Amino acid sequence: MSDSPSTLQSVLAGLPPQLRAAGVYWSKRKAPPRATFPLTIATQLPLAKAEDLKPLCRSWPGPLSAAVLLPLVRGGSVKPDPRDKSGLGLSKDELARVAEGAAKAAALHKAMEEDGPCQLDLLLVYELYASAKLVALAYPVNVMRNLARLQARTPLIASLEPDLMLGGGLASNLAHRPEAAADLLLRVLGPAATMAQGLAAAGAGRDAPPRTAVVLPALSTHWADNDQGLDEHRQLADSLVRPGVSKAQLQQFAQHGTLKMHDPFGDTQKATDTNRWLTTKRWYDVEYRKRYEPWVILDRRGAPWYDAKFRGYALIARLVHVLQLNASEYTFAVHPRAFLMHRPHKAEPKPKGGKAAKPDPDAAALQERTLALARTAMAALGAGNYTPLLDRASEGCRRSLPWWT
Repeated sequence: MSDSPSTLQSVLAGLPPQLRAAGVYWSKRKAPPRATFPLTIATQLPLAKAEDLKPLCRSWPGPLSAAVLLPLVRGGSVKPDPRDKSGLGLSKDELARVAEGAAKAAALHKAMEEDGPCQLDLLLVYELYASAKLVALAYPVNVMRNLARLQARTPLIASLEPDLMLGGGLASNLAHRPEAAADLLLRVLGPAATMAQGLAAAGAGRDAPPRTAVVLPALSTHWADNDQGLDEHRQLADSLVRPGVSKAQLQQFAQHGTLKMHDPFGDTQKATDTNRWLTTKRWYDVEYRKRYEPWVILDRRGAPWYDAKFRGYALIARLVHVLQLNASEYTFAVHPRAFLMHRPHKAEPKPKGGKAAKPDPDAAALQERTLALARTAMAALGAGNYTPLLDRASEGCRRSLPWWT
């Protein structure tokens, strides 16, 4: 295995990221009992943004699996430290940075264990990069999504972005109403899916028949391409996911124009039909539409994996996953109570020079690679022979971890 850092050339060539584990921190919080709780929320993010886990944790008193990346930039040749066991030839300075990152992750986990209410399982991994620029361009988003899923030990999973929060009392409903947990398991896993049977089905193999993707409607209090009023919009978002907030209250904010579906000017959430959701107490199915990208609850074991070939934050990587769900004949059923709330954050800085600024050639090359991967995936989906790539490390874990075998 190469000890060279990831470069633009290696990423464009499709070489997989060489991730190494720096620390694993599992929750010891006992409520809700994992033996009877059906759903884990999975997410991923860089260590520099790990504080973003806290709002998600506050909104979800249940299992939360987070894969966190520590990027190591190696600008030139280094002298390998004899203590390094990673196979990457880490230097003394690089080992120190890994230890520092692990200490930060451990401190964050300890604080979140004390504050709760989520049960945070945190996996810290690191990757070598040839430049800081590449760190921003080639984040291994789908590999990280798969790693977060691998930690999950419940029958069901929902892979979310870290800037989302959960509302509607979903965790409390699943923890305190056995019939609600049984109903969700039945919808996702199929007939006779009790909790015990659900756990068995979750480890039954990749060829489990496709079932239902439960859609969690996504809402937002801030959709402007600027930071005006950001604090007020963030406070409103936080307040609307607190226990006891009714759908009638959400309707009032929607009627006043201070609450809308997430991505209100795009197509990613339109098929969910947020207006219908706000006025119904019943489950309903929706048809897949072009560019639809809902966040969904899936069967942990039988659902498709994210394609490890995609890198970077391009939304199309998640779109391909939803396309595969549709091609696999999953039904999209909208949950009548639970919802997601986007927590507003500062807008990404715009490139200097405005419209006249020259496009970055490295970013353009990686974007073209992503689009080419998407075109290939869509063609394979159309032909019925698409198989997402699961990187070797994740595949090895999937075959050896006791809750997957």
